[in-house]
Amino acid sequence: MDVSGYQPSIDWSAEAAKGAKFAYVKASEGIDIKSKYFSSQYTGSRNVGMVRGAYHFAWPGVTSASAQADFFVNNGGQWSADGWTLPPLLDVEYNPYGEFGNSCYNLSTGQMVSWIRAFSDRILARTGRLPMIYTTSDWWKTCTGDNASFGANGLHIAAYNTWGPEPLPAGWSGYKMWQYSDQGPFAGDSNVWNGSLSALKLFATKSDVAGTTGAVSTIAVGDINGDGRNDAVSVTDGGQLLFHAGSGNGKFASGVGIGTGWNVYTKIIGSRDVNGDGRSDLLALRADGSMWFYAGTGVVGSGSSGLEAGRVIGSSTWAQYTSVVAAGDVNSDGKNDLIATKLDGTLWLIPGLGTVNGAGVAFGTPSRIGSSGWDSFIKISGGVDLNSDGVPDVLATRLDGTLWFYAGTGQRAPSLNVYATAEKIGTSGWNQFHDVLAAGDLNGDGKPDVVGVRPDGVMYFYAGTGMRDHGYSAGQQIGGSGWNSFKQVLSAGDLDSDGVPDLLAIDHDGSLWQYPGNRSGGYKPRIAVGSSWNAYMTVIGAGDLNGDSKPDLLAIRPDGTLWFYSGTGRVSANSSGYAPALKIGTYWNSYKDVVAVGDMNGDGKADLMATRGDGSLWFYAGVGSVSSASNGFAPAKNLVVQNWGAADKLIGSKDFDSDGRNDILTVDGAGALWFRAGTGSFASGTGLRGPAKIGGSGWTAYDTVLGVGDTNLDGKNDLVGINNNGSLWFYMGTGMKIAPFLAGVNLGVLR
Repeated sequence: MDVSGYQPSIDWSAEAAKGAKFAYVKASEGIDIKSKYFSSQYTGSRNVGMVRGAYHFAWPGVTSASAQADFFVNNGGQWSADGWTLPPLLDVEYNPYGEFGNSCYNLSTGQMVSWIRAFSDRILARTGRLPMIYTTSDWWKTCTGDNASFGANGLHIAAYNTWGPEPLPAGWSGYKMWQYSDQGPFAGDSNVWNGSLSALKLFATKSDVAGTTGAVSTIAVGDINGDGRNDAVSVTDGGQLLFHAGSGNGKFASGVGIGTGWNVYTKIIGSRDVNGDGRSDLLALRADGSMWFYAGTGVVGSGSSGLEAGRVIGSSTWAQYTSVVAAGDVNSDGKNDLIATKLDGTLWLIPGLGTVNGAGVAFGTPSRIGSSGWDSFIKISGGVDLNSDGVPDVLATRLDGTLWFYAGTGQRAPSLNVYATAEKIGTSGWNQFHDVLAAGDLNGDGKPDVVGVRPDGVMYFYAGTGMRDHGYSAGQQIGGSGWNSFKQVLSAGDLDSDGVPDLLAIDHDGSLWQYPGNRSGGYKPRIAVGSSWNAYMTVIGAGDLNGDSKPDLLAIRPDGTLWFYSGTGRVSANSSGYAPALKIGTYWNSYKDVVAVGDMNGDGKADLMATRGDGSLWFYAGVGSVSSASNGFAPAKNLVVQNWGAADKLIGSKDFDSDGRNDILTVDGAGALWFRAGTGSFASGTGLRGPAKIGGSGWTAYDTVLGVGDTNLDGKNDLVGINNNGSLWFYMGTGMKIAPFLAGVNLGVLR
């Protein structure tokens, strides 16, 4: 089928029932006309199982060939070696517009040939495919002088008759497609492919860039040769599998042949370790929907390909997916998983079992983890932890060249929240790449990197940054000596209702002092607001526990009793800012640390977290009221983690990364600062993502580190540290703004 805006409403199921197997859909014309029906027609044909492609109606000479080619590619004329996408099609025919001149657009035959050549070259450079050419024998003879130099471009010939399209234009000994009717049997114009359906699908997968990737893409595969560096593989036009050893400096070595016949596959997946033996493996999909498993040996060279013989591990059911991607350990069970998209745009998790049994079963039952929209991407890559939170993430590119980041949340499937809401981290240009690889750490700095491979094989290396900055600017000293003389300094919230968070400090003699925030990250002179506070082992600025919108205090005595001080919102020399104490609990001296963390579970009420000496972590969900009958919290929940004993300091940082969920920070015994992003839910798991190191050993300089909220009123939460020498330091929060990669570096051609 050949369709455009002249066919605004097409019953694709009915067309498929009549026997239609492929379609070309008009995407663009000139440099400013886009078909408003392209998306629905392009998707509709694919949804009923048709192979489909996009075409551009050319205005030769009216504007430059490269400008029209770019407009086409940017608005639908992309190509993917997925077996379902036909090469871009150039429609050159009689000029229908009087203002553009004669039938040949007022170009000489030489000028016309030059224009078509420039368009073809630009499409090849952008997509990796030579465009098909749609024309008639008469127009070609008239407007190109029957030029014979385009034989490498597939011919889509129009000739409305019942006996055949011959004679063909010069340069072509045969045609790929023949448009034989504009009167049915199909909607639009009817065409026939010159061969079998399997040959059509094979044609859809074949690159036209000699010596680089052929039927499948360049694939990041983890460490295939066991040297501790991440590697890649690619497939030549002739089906040779090439191994590219990672060099440790962001580059891959020249390809070494490790297999032949790999052009039978439509997709190769660098799955990392599938069978649980600690070595990286490969998966491969055939056009019939079968999945093949190649176990890695960990050795490449000396007669070893690095792979054992392939075996079938899946039936034709894999044909239901439009893309299958190695996703890493998505469901946190220690086994590598796959994600896959379907025609309806849904995303599915296919859990790895960590073994391949005798029956060839390697994956469990799929579950839907994305409801729609995943069909908008032309490339999806995953399997590595790009934002350094301990959970694997996903990158995806769209036809418009934008790059999108999906952070893994650590939630287990089935759930529609396995990945966080998409963030656009690249505004343009990513559609120049045939492959975008989340390739792991290639330069040895401990941060996963990204590689873009153009259709001509040129590779660009993007050094990873861990996706975000560390969340704070360089420290500034804001107070002189003496801050280490206090028994305790704590972040207390906005005590005096002036809109700025304050500090409280407790002297060893029990005096309580307020340090009002000065709106610029520092503090005003102190105000005495209480006495006898040395009766408490620790005091906690707990936030609003009783729902009156004023920050409260909790205090723990050495006997383990817990006391509540309701904030009044008024502080002066005659008012401490708190109502009289109320005893609300016992046995709180069993905890090593008790920390106010704000609203961690998203219910609008302030919560607590606490650690014990055995390293366990406990969560107290606030209930929004405190009385003699209610201590203000739901029963403690053991978060079933045993690694918190290493946390020398536990810090409630509020929303440190500006994602709308509260987080925590820890300082370990070596003085490193760690970030744990909150997930906003404690329904399962710890409510926290994996740890990300955001500061080196220099934090040993601080006896106390406080998450003080937004003290400079810039909308981001800040930190304050009390140096061992008694000075006070301010660390302005940045919101952990996205800074995904360093600028791309051209590392030459991947061969």
